[in-house]
Amino acid sequence: MRRHPIGRRDPRAPVASRPGCHHSWGFLFGLLAGSSLVFLGCVDMLFSFNEGNYGIVSPAMPVEITIEVTTLVGGAAVIAYLWLQRRMLLNA
Repeated sequence: MRRHPIGRRDPRAPVASRPGCHHSWGFLFGLLAGSSLVFLGCVDMLFSFNEGNYGIVSPAMPVEITIEVTTLVGGAAVIAYLWLQRRMLLNA
């Protein structure tokens, strides 16, 4: 049987061993990661609009657009997945 790394006399033991403790932190930081991806995609897109990069015809622009779309869609997908699974993650 494997022992928990926090000892019984440690005041953090009830918090660390509480059911769902790690899931709630994962839910919080997952939402933060998803919103950070959306923010990064928006900042990158607004920079490209501001600098007129979308009007430039070059082989780098399809790659830039792919990165922006992937970042925006990926961030939204992370947020949507976590939000739909919130009851399972927070009550586990």
